[in-house]
Amino acid sequence: MEKELPELIDKFMETLQSFKNTIKYQKRVPSFYKKRYTRQLKELMKIYKHLKIELLKINNEEAKKILNEFNKLLDTLSSENITSEEKIKIIEKFEIKAIDVDIKSLSEKESNNQSFINNLSETLGDEFKNELEGLRIVYGEHGDCTAFLLRKILEKALIRSLINSGYGDEKLRDNANRYIGLEKLLDVAASWKPDGTPLLLPNTVRSVKGIKFLGDAAAHNYRANVDMEEIKPQMPYILVALKELSRYLKKEMNRE
Repeated sequence: MEKELPELIDKFMETLQSFKNTIKYQKRVPSFYKKRYTRQLKELMKIYKHLKIELLKINNEEAKKILNEFNKLLDTLSSENITSEEKIKIIEKFEIKAIDVDIKSLSEKESNNQSFINNLSETLGDEFKNELEGLRIVYGEHGDCTAFLLRKILEKALIRSLINSGYGDEKLRDNANRYIGLEKLLDVAASWKPDGTPLLLPNTVRSVKGIKFLGDAAAHNYRANVDMEEIKPQMPYILVALKELSRYLKKEMNRE
């Protein structure tokens, strides 16, 4: 089983500290510390390989920056042209504690992102597989793409839920035979009561309509420049809407 990033970092720090002590004392008993030096350097490289795999999975600029810091450190420690004293200074300057915090935060962030998408997957089902795969790639990093996919998922969920609950497909299309936009779909869902209850509750509709990055104008403006920090506070409202729609996403009913 692969170790999580924080655990790998802790192991790296522990080994690095021991390696630094070996460098300090190797002149005292050269034969003993030379073997220890080689063994510990190999251990650092081994841990680094696992770290690299985990960081590449995250695949964002912050992870790449951290990976680069480790690369530079290990290149230095492996060099035969750098003195022991210089290596010790470089290790001491290496801000391992700061990097540790960054990586733990990065790991938690990635875990939270994937947990959110996994929850969406359970709510929406296999029919939304392609959209969710795209969301896994961009969520947390690319606001514009995330906003586009969230809107696409909402529109698709609204259309499928309306049709599955008996609302006629032809009623959801405009004169050009294209499906109506998000705002009109929300209005229909608020008024349509397949089981005596609106497909979407009025408060939910108002909340979703208030999300600017889902608006019709923003959806067609490639310069909208949506930031992830703008998206995250609105996610609870989107999740509520999708959960309300989910009761008709996975079942077919007689259509009018």
